[in-house]
Amino acid sequence: MTEIGHLDTLHVIAQIAITLIGFTAIAISLRDREAGQWSHLHDLRLFSIIMPPTTALICCFIPELLAMVMSDEESVWRLANLILGLAKLGPWFGFSKSVNNWKEMKPAQLIMLLGGFIFIAANLLAAANILPWLEMIYIMGVLWPILVGLQNFVALIDVKPGNKRSTPKNDPDGE
Repeated sequence: MTEIGHLDTLHVIAQIAITLIGFTAIAISLRDREAGQWSHLHDLRLFSIIMPPTTALICCFIPELLAMVMSDEESVWRLANLILGLAKLGPWFGFSKSVNNWKEMKPAQLIMLLGGFIFIAANLLAAANILPWLEMIYIMGVLWPILVGLQNFVALIDVKPGNKRSTPKNDPDGE
């Protein structure tokens, strides 16, 4: 097994991720299920809110698992960056496709979209041996979904049931 650094940092990030997932699930359940307004759309929203911190949680353990089977620390971090970049790529494309009108994007949405792109690109460039700061890029790449989850959580608790707000185009009711 290869000794790798920064495992304590990744474990702290994992603890933050699991806490965020729990608080988000409780807030959604209390707000919408008691109001009798739970639908398939709410399931999709729950998935999109819980997925970023869940990705971070799982990815916190990837370098440790890879180190069990790989002997070179640099290879561990390169492969971990590749896995993290690919894990974030699908949700990023889904989010970018859900934007109704790019000109009417809220600043937070624009920051999430551009930040996501930057961190995905950094992870993939580190995996391709183009960027040298493997550990730093990986840790920042794992922190990004935590920030996305926090932003989603704030957006969730900021909107009261029944209020209308701009939503992705796959939400015809605008709930």
